[in-house]
Amino acid sequence: MEDPENNGTVHVLPSHSNQTYGDVFNSTTNNQAMGIESIVFLILQSIICILACFGNVIVIIVILKYLRWSSTINKFVINLAVADLFTGISAGSQVLYFVVRTFQSDFAACLLRYQIVTLMTLTSQLTVLFTTFDRYLAICHPHKHPSIMANNTVNLLSAASWLYSFIFFILPFTGFNNWKRDIPCLYQLIVKPLQLFIMALNVLLFSILTLIMYMLIVVKARKYLYKVRPSRRRHLTDALDINKNTQIKTERKLLKDFSGAKVVAAVTLMFSICWLPYTYFQIRSFSDPTDYIHSWEWKIANWIVFVGIAKSIMNPLIYAWQRRDFSMAVRKLFRRRIQVDVHRRQQDSPTSAVNENKF
Repeated sequence: MEDPENNGTVHVLPSHSNQTYGDVFNSTTNNQAMGIESIVFLILQSIICILACFGNVIVIIVILKYLRWSSTINKFVINLAVADLFTGISAGSQVLYFVVRTFQSDFAACLLRYQIVTLMTLTSQLTVLFTTFDRYLAICHPHKHPSIMANNTVNLLSAASWLYSFIFFILPFTGFNNWKRDIPCLYQLIVKPLQLFIMALNVLLFSILTLIMYMLIVVKARKYLYKVRPSRRRHLTDALDINKNTQIKTERKLLKDFSGAKVVAAVTLMFSICWLPYTYFQIRSFSDPTDYIHSWEWKIANWIVFVGIAKSIMNPLIYAWQRRDFSMAVRKLFRRRIQVDVHRRQQDSPTSAVNENKF
């Protein structure tokens, strides 16, 4: 996580030897405090905050206003957008810890600095896992999908993603921490190494489950396309046959499900690229902290976590790239906004007032 006194970004520190880490922190601070790198990181985090808030608010508005909020995948997209929105806000809040130094000596403020990102990251990955499960059922078991992924089930899974992540969020506040006033406010100094290790295992397990489901989806898609594509032309030439029309509708639905799976795959891939490397540093610092803090991996960890937080701006771009309905809805939203602004200007202009008086 991020330390503005160090270099402005989230810093990874193991938490087994307090004296060793204090020495390392003090020497690093003396060498790097208020450097150009710190300013660059603070600027980049502010940019991420603005873009993440703008992009994810647009996603929420578009789905609630123009798209089908009741659809399963859109509910998960909303869930993911809310988590990414708060991740972006958390990135922007890091500037406060650079300006108001007293926050670093406050127990609650210090934990909130990092635990909000922890909560949102785990929620995001669980949402991605549940969305992948939804696409797996829709493609590999289409007859069971409507009954399993009913509205109540989707709402329960969405709530479960937040409740499960909240356990890891609240745990350090209950006393399971290494907090001391003489310890710097750094993530892996104040959080128990066991919690960091369990969180890393969670990320790896969720990623493996997601990968397995996507492998099954790919196998199913290849079999389906190989079997159906050659016969589609024959179906389309006979529109009067009810059975064939039904089969065409089934094919179109499956093709739509494949398209939805591609969008979720892009989101999953982006999440894995941005966050999976960080699990290595968590496990690495847990297994051998003394060697880790003196290795080249120490500096790379800052950039890795920064990339993970930057993931919060990626999903809106993926939806605009891969989802045609989303792109059209965004255009409609801004087109309508421009029309409203033009209409207001015309009403407020002196020329319009003169024209109204003529009549």
